[in-house]
Amino acid sequence: MYDSATRQRSHVRGLTLSETSRATEISRSTLRTWLLHDGHPTPNATGLIDACERTLTEVLPTNRVCRVACPGCTSVVGYSKHRPCLFPQAGPGPEHLRPIVLADWRRTIVAEHLRELVRGLIHSDGCGFTNRATGRGRRYAYPRCVFTNKSDDIRRIFTDALDEVGVEWKVTKRGSSPYNISLARRASVALMDEHVGPKH
Repeated sequence: MYDSATRQRSHVRGLTLSETSRATEISRSTLRTWLLHDGHPTPNATGLIDACERTLTEVLPTNRVCRVACPGCTSVVGYSKHRPCLFPQAGPGPEHLRPIVLADWRRTIVAEHLRELVRGLIHSDGCGFTNRATGRGRRYAYPRCVFTNKSDDIRRIFTDALDEVGVEWKVTKRGSSPYNISLARRASVALMDEHVGPKH
């Protein structure tokens, strides 16, 4: 288990995973896991924490929201009996084993705030990175976004929103996970940068 300082030191822009692994002596598989699940290690994650705290406070202004420091992360915590009414993914058990349904009043809100929905889903279960590949005798790099969630319903909500804002996507064919939604076309990644912005 690596601490957050080690993760921060591992983020060197412009290096491949292999180059970063050699420079930091952290295994390539560990770096790849961090990249797929965290986007990239960053020393400034307060933007997401601030946004999460602000949103919880705006949604339930009479409830106290606090930050709890944990090893390698910060949890934003708030309690309310009304949260299951507001957040369709709230409930007992793993969310991918139960239906996630948008009620009509939620669909109205989603339709008015598609960019915010996409941003929130990417910030919670997605990442952006530079994909490096070799083809036809040359190396090239291009920006890419990946969204990963085991819930069929949440992936459908995400891809429906992408369709509405004009972002092209596909289910990742490589690897063994059927839960990845990939955005690799340059124009679509540019739109995501515009809608979502940096994850920090």
